[in-house]
Amino acid sequence: MIKLLADNAWIGNIQPPIGSGNYDTALLPFINNLFKLVFVGFGLYALVNFVLAAFNYINAGGEAKNIEKAKKMISQSVVGLLLLSVSFIFAGVIGAVFFGNWNFILDPVAQINNIHP
Repeated sequence: MIKLLADNAWIGNIQPPIGSGNYDTALLPFINNLFKLVFVGFGLYALVNFVLAAFNYINAGGEAKNIEKAKKMISQSVVGLLLLSVSFIFAGVIGAVFFGNWNFILDPVAQINNIHP
């Protein structure tokens, strides 16, 4: 009966749902999107930190304590952005070494779609 319905011209092709194979792809897009959201959040936080540090530096009024506080905020933001960048590089290197593709860890959904079309 299902074969008969699938061959009907007005219904079209019936595809199995995503994740119906031996692998579960429903969790991978969620984790991938969660990582993207976290990284964008970190980037926005660093941007806000830079703006606040610049505002504090401008309004320091020559006080060494306030200038040092602004410099500390800037340096912490730079270190945070460097760690974020290093995490991307680290994920790429791990993907290249163990899986033969730089993008394997960074975009797992595309990798599974390439393996199981």
